[in-house]
Amino acid sequence: MIIEAGKYYRRRDGKKAGPMEPYSHTRWIDMAVSRLYDNSGQHCFNDPMCDLIAEWPTDDKPDIFALIAAERDARAAYDAARTSWLKTVDALEEAMNGDCT
Repeated sequence: MIIEAGKYYRRRDGKKAGPMEPYSHTRWIDMAVSRLYDNSGQHCFNDPMCDLIAEWPTDDKPDIFALIAAERDARAAYDAARTSWLKTVDALEEAMNGDCT
């Protein structure tokens, strides 16, 4: 990722950083909160949650890939819980020898 003056970036913690301005030939500054970054987007005071990981979408629309991943994770958790519940029901039915009355 190449940091550019005036652009916004997504931090590892999901927050918006920027606008970025050159601070020196190897450093950038987030003008909103005065945080320093090196040319690779790494936070200069070793706070990895503040590292820059992607350019912020210019239209501030939600990141569709993040939404899809969240939906997929939620679906997997639901499927796992449902499977566990069905196994429990099957075990109870077996323990009752199929007599559910």
